Amino acid sequence: MLVDEAWSYSIFYLAADLQTPAMFKMRKPLSETARRPGWQGFIYDLETVKDRLVRIR
Repeated sequence: MLVDEAWSYSIFYLAADLQTPAMFKMRKPLSETARRPGWQGFIYDLETVKDRLVRIR
């Protein structure tokens, strides 16, 4: 069975030309005890671009 009726998934796509630097918020760096200490990464803030998203089902 490829689809489980109990779960529903979606993929949201935002083309690169619609992405802005402001939508990438830096996260808190990982602690010294983490596997990759100091790694920071980012969080997507999609509030400003939610009208540009394309939903693929």
